[in-house]
Amino acid sequence: MSRLLTLLLLYQNGYHVGKYISIEKEIEKNKDLYYDALKASDIDWQKGKNDPVPFIRYMLKTILACYVEFENRVQYVGNETKSTAYDIVKAFVNNKLGKFVASEVISSCPSVGRTAILNAIKRLVEEEIIIRQGNAKNTYYIKNPNK
Repeated sequence: MSRLLTLLLLYQNGYHVGKYISIEKEIEKNKDLYYDALKASDIDWQKGKNDPVPFIRYMLKTILACYVEFENRVQYVGNETKSTAYDIVKAFVNNKLGKFVASEVISSCPSVGRTAILNAIKRLVEEEIIIRQGNAKNTYYIKNPNK
């Protein structure tokens, strides 16, 4: 309930990123940090001496992460008329830190079809721009550090 109220307050104050990027999903990604921030903010609550700063910092970081994700998605959509599927997927890879899976590319590049994305990933592997790791359901990709 409190997360829903938070979303409503964000909307009422002009922060509409929750319409496009799920803040709840972002919180779920880091739910341990969420509960740690709540716990830290609750210390001495009964005495009226609690400190809300840890929770506020956590929420601000979460909202910022949502805006970054939104910006990345808009960037790909804005390029759809100028770029091929390969170019859009390659831009995603260039901006990505760490490992990623194909489903992440698919959800981050809504202007490109699934098959085109998978073909672009295959081409990037062949060109050794990215390296494929794992098998079947455990397949993930990383940028080639030598490229």
